[in-house]
Amino acid sequence: MGFFGRWRRKGGTGAIGATGATGATGGTGGPPALEARGLSVGYGGSAVVSDIDFAVAPGEIFAVIGGSGCGKSTLLRTLEGLLPPLAGEVRVAGAPFAEAGAEPDEEERSRRLRRVGVLFQGGALFGSMTLLENVGLPLREFTDLPEELVEETARLRLAQVGLAAAAGKYPSEISGGMAKRAGLARALALDPAILLLDEPSAGLDPVTSAGLDSLVLRLRDECGTAVVLVSHELPSLLAVADRAVYLSAAEKRPLETGIPREMRDASPHPEIRAFFRRQSAAAAAAAKGDTAT
Repeated sequence: MGFFGRWRRKGGTGAIGATGATGATGGTGGPPALEARGLSVGYGGSAVVSDIDFAVAPGEIFAVIGGSGCGKSTLLRTLEGLLPPLAGEVRVAGAPFAEAGAEPDEEERSRRLRRVGVLFQGGALFGSMTLLENVGLPLREFTDLPEELVEETARLRLAQVGLAAAAGKYPSEISGGMAKRAGLARALALDPAILLLDEPSAGLDPVTSAGLDSLVLRLRDECGTAVVLVSHELPSLLAVADRAVYLSAAEKRPLETGIPREMRDASPHPEIRAFFRRQSAAAAAAAKGDTAT
């Protein structure tokens, strides 16, 4: 059951340390860590992208990619439970998750939301709190842990991301890369079944970005947590993602799901090949025309 197994969550008896990828899915024969079924996402009844179907296995790193305006951020907001789907459903560890934030029953809402950890762009740390306090926040919100164990757990998570010595620092006193790592420590605080990363490498220099990629891989291996990341950083994508889904802004639907390097080298879709080669939309259209003839 692990170090945290003897403590209870608020409103239930589930152990924090027992709800990671393996426990949440019931082993390899269980449901996916995250699943999108017939999903359409958008605003005001107008779909940005439709017909989304994919499943993320426990321990898998799955990327959402595509050009500007294709619906990556809208899809991520839906997966986070912040935006209701226009159609279809999202399931986490086999249970419905879409609109979890609107669940009227407080205990059920808490149970659903703590299955998912989120790293927002920039880290989204609270400036008036130390890193230790930021990481401890979800533990105070969603569990009945005594304060000494909240602090011990938060220190452990900071140590996992290489920030043990910075626990007492405020966000204004650290670099952008450190803020991303602190945000990642907070996202992992409750041992979620799925971790959602929003442009984790955005704004980072190449060396810091590569270090964050290595950290994501190591944490995946250590914790067994499934990861869904939205990214347009091709080196990062190719370094960490096991599979990816490409969303097309032009067609408002997924074009292909596969292994990123294979999509780059042999996709049947000119738009996808152009994306990986950093070509313009006009070049992709021209390539599509050449293929058609």
